[in-house]
Parts: sequence; structure tokens; C-alpha cells
Amino acid sequence: MDLMSAIPNRLLVRPRAVEGELAQGFLLRVSEANGLASPRSLISVGWRGNDPLTWTGCGIMPMGPINGLGSLNRPAGNRLPSRFWSLRRARCCPVCLSESPFWRAHWGLCFSVACSHHGIKLVDRCSCGKELRWHRSQLLTCTCGEDLRCLSAESASAEALHLTRAIEVASAACWEETSNEGKKELCDLMHRIWLLGAHTAGNGAKRKKLGNLHDCAQALAIVEGAGRVLCQWPDAFFDLLDGISMKAAPHKANRMVAVFGALYQDMFSEAQWYAYSTLRDAFDIYVRTRWTGQVAKRNRRLDDGSIEEHCWVPVTCAARELGWRSPRLRRAIEAGLVRGHVRHLPSGRTMSVVHRIDLDRLKLDQMDWIDLLGVCRLLKIGKVRAKRLVQEKVLRPVAGPVIDGSSVWRFRRVDIEALGAFLFSGDDQLENASLPTARGTKSATP
Repeated sequence: MDLMSAIPNRLLVRPRAVEGELAQGFLLRVSEANGLASPRSLISVGWRGNDPLTWTGCGIMPMGPINGLGSLNRPAGNRLPSRFWSLRRARCCPVCLSESPFWRAHWGLCFSVACSHHGIKLVDRCSCGKELRWHRSQLLTCTCGEDLRCLSAESASAEALHLTRAIEVASAACWEETSNEGKKELCDLMHRIWLLGAHTAGNGAKRKKLGNLHDCAQALAIVEGAGRVLCQWPDAFFDLLDGISMKAAPHKANRMVAVFGALYQDMFSEAQWYAYSTLRDAFDIYVRTRWTGQVAKRNRRLDDGSIEEHCWVPVTCAARELGWRSPRLRRAIEAGLVRGHVRHLPSGRTMSVVHRIDLDRLKLDQMDWIDLLGVCRLLKIGKVRAKRLVQEKVLRPVAGPVIDGSSVWRFRRVDIEALGAFLFSGDDQLENASLPTARGTKSATP
């Protein structure tokens, strides 16, 4: 069969598609060239939207789906999910239309909200206030008669332009049938914008329920929200995670899945595993360096290094390393001896963590701790006098009944030796003496 014979014979003018033209815009151009009232009128002349012969006979295959035209409708194709297209309204760059009067395919993408060539926002409304619809008779004219090439457009933000450039580059590769890598790159980029936008400008809306993207203003807010994160990666992503963590209820603030909820589930979704790989890598870094909650070893979604290098250690594990009991270490946290968090849950349980650096310093430090008897031997004083010096805060313990609940007083050897050097220098007023470099009970805190 001759491909040209598949084109409806009742069409007087048979335009050819332009490289990178949107299918819905191409139909409007065909109907205008044949003097029809709207693209829907092509049904009456036998145009079939789902018949590939109808399209291939026109030369270059236009891109994208067709919506709202009855039997002319067709799916997106090109391996790009339909949810990434938004054709309820027509978006355009007035300057681009002035330079070349055809509808660019990437304008039909839901997150295409700006023109990187001219630095302006795309418009989806005429100056008369009407939305730009596809049911009109002329490509470059609104139903009110306004020339779309004369519409004014505002300057686009840096975030919107940054993502628009990325979308334009990826979409250009996606339109090439032989470029599987380009199609994958565009899909992955759209998935990332969708997810990050839902949790920034989308007010934490679930990714699957993010709607109204046909409205250019709504889509712009999502793109700019995602752009603020992606343009300052990964610091802005860490700030986003901090903001989500701060909103969590106190009794849930220690559980990673409960805190990050839908964002956590989406990042580790098998369906978009490759699209979110950079997000998961950054999340692993966040867990290692900034997450203050516990990280359970049974969490198989995280990298093994994230669990092993997590800077916050559960109190039960830390107490075991120190040879202490957990209540004692919690009291040390509350006293400021080490950095940590103690969270009291509604159930009555307590979930606590201590900073790994402080734990390591405390472990190293306590290797050189001595008890009250050792103090008496170093200073050559009696036990009664030593206890009095503790009460007068001349001797400053780092562990003991009123500090961390320990039953035995502990002192830093270096502090006692400094005090001894001061005494042996000839000053026998021990009662009024103070440590030259004495540290208080917070000495182990960096």
C-alpha cells in the first residue's frame, strides 16, 4: 500500500510535520490549512488518530499524545508515561512562535514551564483571560482574535530555566527513536522533579496525588520547588529532610520510616529505582552525618556503610561499649557530659542516642580516670580531706552519684596531676586552691 494513499483524500492541503513538533499542534495546523473549524473536524474527513499509516504518510512523525479529540486521541508513545504530558491547555513561548510558527513537542510536557532560549515563562492564557485551548480554528490566534505571538511573558526564575534546559536536552534525545538512553534520561528527570516538587511546593502531597499540572502556574511552583533542591544539591536536599524531620511528632522522631513517610517509600520504590539513585545516595550521606534518630540493622534499604558509620549510636549499644548501664549514660547525656538525645515515648519507653565522636572520646578519656583512693595517693592527702575538696569543688569529678548516677567518684588523672603540681610548688592553701586548667562535668563534650 502506498503510504500517501493512506492520507484522507478529502484533505485539500497536506502539511508535513516539523522535526520535534507536538502532535496536537500539528493537527491544529492541518485543520487550519484546510479551512476547518477545529481539529475535531478532521474526524469528518476520515483522519484516524490511532492509524500509524495516517501519520507516517505525513513524513516526520509528530511527538506526544492526543487528548480531547474523540476518535483522534492516541497514547503518548515514545516510552514516556502519559502522566508527564499535559494537553488540557496549550502552552507556548510567544517569541518562539514569532520565529517559527509550530508547536514545540516539549511544550506539551507537564514540567516544561519556561523557554530557555528567551528566558521567559510559557503562557497558557490569552490577554483576554481565556485559557488557550486546542479547539480553535487558527494555530497562532486565540478564539478572541488575539495574536498569540504578541502575548507578553514574564522572565523565568533561574531554577525554572535550569530544569527547562535539562528537559529540552533530554526531550530532544527522547524524540529520536534510536536513542533509548535519551528516553530513560527524560523519564528519570521527570520522576525526580515530580517527587521533589511534591515535597517542596506541593506541601508534602503524595507523589501519586500531585494534580492540576495542566495549570502552568501550578506546574511552575512544582518546578521551582524541585529546582531549588536540585540547583543546590545536596545541601538543599539535606535542608528539605531536616524540615520534614522537624515536623514529625515527638514520639515518631526516632523512627526513620515514620518521619520521612511517603518520601522515604518513594525513594526506595522498585518502579523508579534508577531514577532516584542520586536521591538515595544523598539520603545515605544524610543518615550518616545528620540523622539524629536510630538506625536499625534490620533496615536493609540503607547502605551497610550508613548503618556502620551512623554518627548517632543507640544508648544501649554505647553503654555496652563503656561498660555502663543505660540509665547512667542517659543521665550523662542530660548532664551534658556527652552529646545525645533522650526521647520519652507515650508508651513509657525511652529511646536515646549518643554522638559517636563523644562516645569515642569518653571511652578514651575514661581509660585514664582514677577513683577517690587514687586521688588520695597522688595528692598524698586523706580520704576525709579529699571528700571535703569535692564538696568545695576544688576536686571536680567527671563521674559520680550526682553527675551520672555512678556509685564511684571518678576524676581525670591529668586534672589531679595539675592540681598536685600546683600544691607541690609551695602553696599549701589547698582549701582555697583551684585547678589551673580544671574542667567541669562537661569536659568530655567537644
